[in-house]
This record gives sequence, structure tokens and C-alpha cells, in this order.
Amino acid sequence: MDKIEEGLFKAYTAELCRHQVGIHKARQTRMDTDIQRYFNSTPARNAFARLMCLATYDNALYTKAVISKELHITRQAAHVMVEECLDAGWIEYGGECCLGKGYRATEPLVFAMENYAHRHMEMVEETKIHEAIEAL
Repeated sequence: MDKIEEGLFKAYTAELCRHQVGIHKARQTRMDTDIQRYFNSTPARNAFARLMCLATYDNALYTKAVISKELHITRQAAHVMVEECLDAGWIEYGGECCLGKGYRATEPLVFAMENYAHRHMEMVEETKIHEAIEAL
């Protein structure tokens, strides 16, 4: 790496740090609704929300076994999250797939994720991480 590229990489790394601190702060302070409190409470729940939204966007279904494998959590942890989110109406049973029951996000979870996506776009602009990537 030459000195210019090294300087640009350090600038990118600094912006990445700012961006990720911003994400952390958003997760800690965005606790206005039940859905925000639940999915911002742990990293696994946060990732679970994204996986369920992907299932909806991709017109796919994820079983508890696949959820546990994808998120590197126990099957019991996946089971608990699925049951809690079914009860809350944030995910739904979509039918049988891949040797088991499959699940995906419902409209309230997708709506919450899209609200987060808007906020994330603002954070990208605030930290200028996109400019650092382009410079590299």
C-alpha cells in the first residue's frame, strides 16, 4: 500500500468507526416501540429481524434450524425468538419448507426495518463513509 492509499484507508477506517458508533447509539436510543425494544435488545434479535425481512423480500422461508445456523445461535434460542415474534405478530408461519416449518416477517416488521433503512441512509450521509469508500 502506498502512502496515499494508506492515508485513504485510515480515513475510511475512521469513518467506519464513526458509522458503527452511530449504529450502536441508534440501537440504544431507538426504544420507542415494542418492536424497537425487542429487536434492539440483543445482537441476535437484531440479526433475526433482518433475516426475517430477507425471507419476506426474497419470497423465502426460514426454518428454526436454518435460523439457528445462519445466526450462530442454538436451536432453542431460535425457537424462543420465533415463538415470541409469532405471538407479537412480527413474523408469520409461511408453510412447510426445507424439512420444517418456515417463517418470514410480517408487514409491521418490514415497515420497522424500512424506517431503520431510511435512518441508516441518513447516518451514511452524516459520517461521509460513502465518500471514503469512493476515495479508495
